[in-house]
Amino acid sequence: MAFGVALAVPCGIVTGTAIGSSLKIRATASVPGNFDVYLPRGEWEVYELTGTISGTSVGPFSYTKQTEGPVTFDATDIRVTGPDGRSISIRDRLSPNSFETYQSGSKVYLGIASFDLTASAQYRIGVAARQSGQVIVARPPFAGFGSVVGWIIGAVAGVVAFSVGIILLILDLDRRRRAKFRTPAASVGPVSSLHPTPHPARPQWPTAQRSEPTEAGMPDGAVPPGWHPDPSGRSHLRYWDGVTWTEHVSTGGTLAIDPL
Repeated sequence: MAFGVALAVPCGIVTGTAIGSSLKIRATASVPGNFDVYLPRGEWEVYELTGTISGTSVGPFSYTKQTEGPVTFDATDIRVTGPDGRSISIRDRLSPNSFETYQSGSKVYLGIASFDLTASAQYRIGVAARQSGQVIVARPPFAGFGSVVGWIIGAVAGVVAFSVGIILLILDLDRRRRAKFRTPAASVGPVSSLHPTPHPARPQWPTAQRSEPTEAGMPDGAVPPGWHPDPSGRSHLRYWDGVTWTEHVSTGGTLAIDPL
């Protein structure tokens, strides 16, 4: 259980931090124009602000309205330059069949183009938009998951180990509880070695000289305390304390209380 916690907690923290970082907007800029931004290596995407979402609620009903604007540039209008002055290859993300959007508050951005960086550095991005607008630079959807797959597996394994530990702990506590309340006859030996009341001497089975119970249910003569056939017939044995029959009985090795 402790191993599961030790494994799941750090893996979960690293995974959450990495995924949260990958979903953050890296840069926001007005276009047309150029802007500088520090970008870690990996895949990045340029999104253009193309719409907004607004909504109102009246009782149990809600109404959402989305406005969309035109796309004012494409991949050919974007230029990314590295610290060494070399241009980075740009890929077009616009497609009539599929598209990616990024929502920040009420603003909706459309994915226009993406590019891959092999090194973390300061980059200059230029966008030759045909009219004024706004762009953001962010990771594409699920781009940050690839780098944390191992951490995700570790977190899941830690949760599983922790769950197994909890189950085993519950089973052990239940076993201990059952053992605590187990009947004494199952652990201390045969009925002949039991005495219903505290006594320093172990009661013994009657010797051959003992008398059988009379019709009144009492042994004939002086018979030492011990277990005898139950005169009532309700149990196998009943304890004779030397004077009278007691309420302590036994059937099949199980003790019980049955007053005459």
